[in-house]
Amino acid sequence: EPLQALVREATQLLKLCISAPYAGRKDRKSMNKVIQESALHVQKLQKMLVKDYRRKSLRPNEDLADETTLVFSLSFTARKAADLSKVICEKKEHWACWRGDNFILLMKGCWEGFKNTWKPSKMFSREHLEFAVRNFIGIATVFVLATKLENYIFKRYSAVMPATLAFLISKYQSTAFTNNL
Repeated sequence: EPLQALVREATQLLKLCISAPYAGRKDRKSMNKVIQESALHVQKLQKMLVKDYRRKSLRPNEDLADETTLVFSLSFTARKAADLSKVICEKKEHWACWRGDNFILLMKGCWEGFKNTWKPSKMFSREHLEFAVRNFIGIATVFVLATKLENYIFKRYSAVMPATLAFLISKYQSTAFTNNL
């Protein structure tokens, strides 16, 4: 079963990525090799799953709505696990982790995120305002559709589709959305 193999392999890849920072320096090369091999296998399984799904050419209906969402979610999660593995393997910094360092890095990251989120020059820049309007229009449209439609994808008064769209929209117009179709 490609679906079960994808779940197993993506789960294993995520575990490897999580444990990588705690590996010793001499284990780093061997761990990177294992992670890269696992990532290639995940990508292969993910592509097989998408190919099989498209080959079946199922007609949309309400009975398969949950299954369609599950297949999409598994495919997306596997792709993101492979992306994370690339970041882990390409990182050139020292990998050893200690709780104190992690807490300091977390606090620095939170502070930088807060400053970047609320900096007036960024908040009111033309690029950011266009991003905000573009996302608002997409999410508001799907919200209205979710309140009015009742069919294969939409469940009336459900926040699932607007929330899903919010995750799919990225900084650049339609990039995440078209990549996930």
